[in-house]
Amino acid sequence: MNKPKASLVSNPRIVPPDSLLKFGYSPSGGVEFDSTSALLNILYDGAAIADIGPMGLAVRDGNGFVVGHSAQITAPSTAEFQVLGTGGEDSSVNVGRWSADSAPPAVTFVKSRDPAIFDGSYAVVSDGDDLGRITWFADDGTDLNTPAARILVEVDGTPGTNDMPGRISFHTTPNGAASLAERMRIDNSGGVFVGETSNANMTRGLTINQGANDDEILALKSSDVDHGMTTRAETDTFGVFKKGSTTNGGLEINGWAESSTPGLEFNGANNVDNTSKDGTALAPLLFQAAKKSGTTSGAVGANGNLMVVRTGGGAKFIVDEDGELFASGGSASTDMVTLYDGEDDIALSRSFYHVMDKNGAKGLVRDRWDDWVKTGEDDLVEAGILGAPLSEGGLVNFTGLTRLNTGAIWQLNTNHMTLVERVDSLTLQLESATKQLAALAEPIN
Repeated sequence: MNKPKASLVSNPRIVPPDSLLKFGYSPSGGVEFDSTSALLNILYDGAAIADIGPMGLAVRDGNGFVVGHSAQITAPSTAEFQVLGTGGEDSSVNVGRWSADSAPPAVTFVKSRDPAIFDGSYAVVSDGDDLGRITWFADDGTDLNTPAARILVEVDGTPGTNDMPGRISFHTTPNGAASLAERMRIDNSGGVFVGETSNANMTRGLTINQGANDDEILALKSSDVDHGMTTRAETDTFGVFKKGSTTNGGLEINGWAESSTPGLEFNGANNVDNTSKDGTALAPLLFQAAKKSGTTSGAVGANGNLMVVRTGGGAKFIVDEDGELFASGGSASTDMVTLYDGEDDIALSRSFYHVMDKNGAKGLVRDRWDDWVKTGEDDLVEAGILGAPLSEGGLVNFTGLTRLNTGAIWQLNTNHMTLVERVDSLTLQLESATKQLAALAEPIN
């Protein structure tokens, strides 16, 4: 049997005259390779849906690129690029870079007002335009259209050539709601706003608007703290800022600490001493009080309190507008301040000067009456005039010293009145004796 001879047959589909190589091609679609432009097209329903060429893989507009599933889903829109899966790996996106430099991988958002995809022309964006957003949606039992949170970037000012002011804002959806609300904003100058979008009196800083809420507006915590005053704050909260009055405002600062650690400290420092002792005086730590005056503030009125120190709901120390100082004298027998009528107030007062002199104070002039003073520093400590010996850093109780000096004045007055009584008595006796002498001196008839 004779075998058929081989023959070369020219097929226009294999060596096409138009340089187009087509596979599975029909009026509906297939794969088409253009050898001139080195472009591979995938067609469907008579139109190209994807290209592979010198620039890589391109999916045509209106078609989806889905990884991990067979079709696009709507959540809440039908995005053209989707990664869908049921596990961690098949529902994640990694963007990495391996290079011997400090350059990172990047995800970039670009926005233009030009209606044509980059064709060499430009159309500047406007103030308030969205430049990019990341939004989180979740299944609410009925659909995937309800947002939970969003990060949004917008133009924040008038843009121009090499000038693109921007802001970033953070949004969350409240419980029981389906719409996003802005919670925090960082504007083009670096101002940070929480519950607020602007502050005409601040260029760069932090503004917090807590709405009608009356609880803590700023809380500071530490895992090292466990003060136990949980009716005032959580036990690891060591500092809180809040409204002083729920309706009238004012700032209340609270600090909580364990053991004998101060709950609240104020520390101020500068590098130049101010020694003025008049109304212009300044200091590293300055307290200034004022009251409303029109649309601004001015001096507190006559006799108005400038500063009050309180504890347990009661005032213990007051400084008023006239420069007067007031200290609590106690309100009941259980906490009444100590008086010194049982002491030699005059001697104790002089002992205070002796102790000051002993510790370096200048100006004491001793006289012979100082030898009569038998009290000393230990007596001043026991009486509460000194908190401890001065050499040990003891402080002076000036309100106690004032009470002691007041007692000394009364003791002086008592001595003075006693002396007056004795002088009056002696005067009467002298007058009586004088009269008797005068009678004896009269001649006898």
